[in-house]
Amino acid sequence: MAEYQDSQPYAGLKESNLYILTEFFKMLGNTTRIRILLLLMEQDAHVSDLAEKLGMTQSAVVSESVNGRPWRGFILGDMY
Repeated sequence: MAEYQDSQPYAGLKESNLYILTEFFKMLGNTTRIRILLLLMEQDAHVSDLAEKLGMTQSAVVSESVNGRPWRGFILGDMY
C-alpha cells in the first residue's frame, strides 16, 4: 500500500476517504441501486415513488436497495 500512498493521485487520500469510496462503489454494484440513484439525482422521492417508477413493490425497493448498508451515508431524510 505504501507505493500507492506515495504516488501523486493518492498522496492526499486518507484511509477514511478510501473507506467511503469503497462503500460508494459497493453501492453501484447493483443495477437497481444505480437506477434508484439516478432517479434520486433528478429529484427527491419517497419509497412509494421509487417503487412506482421502477415497477417494483415498496417492500422490494426497501429490501433490495434502500434498507441495506451500501446506502448508509448516501441517502438522507425521510424515506416514507
